[in-house]
Amino acid sequence: MSTEKSGTASLRGSVDLAEPTPAQRAFARGVAESKATIPHVYFEAALKSRPGLAALTAACGRALREVPMLNGAYRDGRFERYGRVNVAVGVDAGDTIFFPVVRDADRVDESGIEAKIAEFAAGARDGSLPSPAYAGATFTIIDMSEHAERFAPVINHGQAATLGLGSAALILACDNRIVQAGEGGDLLKRITGLLAA
Repeated sequence: MSTEKSGTASLRGSVDLAEPTPAQRAFARGVAESKATIPHVYFEAALKSRPGLAALTAACGRALREVPMLNGAYRDGRFERYGRVNVAVGVDAGDTIFFPVVRDADRVDESGIEAKIAEFAAGARDGSLPSPAYAGATFTIIDMSEHAERFAPVINHGQAATLGLGSAALILACDNRIVQAGEGGDLLKRITGLLAA
């Protein structure tokens, strides 16, 4: 983030103007569009212990196969359901969050997912991940467990749901145009059940 001093003084003191990076601009644009156009509804489950990100990704992959309505999106007045379960994992890269994708997360074992996440984290931080690594997500997980007990995420545009991991709870944000009954709660119960197994 580049910073420049503003000559403007106010009751708040001197003002520093900061120019967002391209990644920060894209992130800001995406969350603003999502919040403005998607009606969010939330489901929460308390955690007895914090799961590893690989275990959570594997559980989400299998649970989404069982609740296919949430492995999709509401687009142009129709429900889309996707044939592949591709889970984007939010990776903190310092100045923003990147979302590389574990493809076919319902079919990859936990050790394979763990290796992928480690590769993603390194690549996101040094800028070496190619753009296809960020494409094709059908669901997203954002891990904020080191920063907050509870984290209510913003749904990634073009998806039905996003899961926020805090140190004490899982919070599932769902598109209320898709989740009109108990699908959000069903998905969260399946995820927590798989984690407890």
